[in-house]
Amino acid sequence: MDRYKFTEASLKKAVKFLQNKSGKAPVWVTKFKDDLVVKGGKIFYKERQVVPREKVNDVLRTELYKKNGDIPSGRDSAFHILKQRYIGCSRRAVMEFIRAQKPLGEV
Repeated sequence: MDRYKFTEASLKKAVKFLQNKSGKAPVWVTKFKDDLVVKGGKIFYKERQVVPREKVNDVLRTELYKKNGDIPSGRDSAFHILKQRYIGCSRRAVMEFIRAQKPLGEV
């Protein structure tokens, strides 16, 4: 499941397919349909939320800057915790997000 690329359009098609069993579903939905669940308009795969490419930075921002958050600012340690909660956040996306942030001394 981690090797697939998710977009907002494909997630909309997937939600429509999983709820109504109608329409054409992306390949990953037909392959993993037994493990996919729709909760509140979001798709979960084995209790991990599927995040589209367009929303990865938003998820990273909320998780890294959350008050009393448990995600460290290092790339590998942050990715290890994020991969247990989300699908679609790559290690490269985590590194690009961390590089784009200002150092805490400047803030």
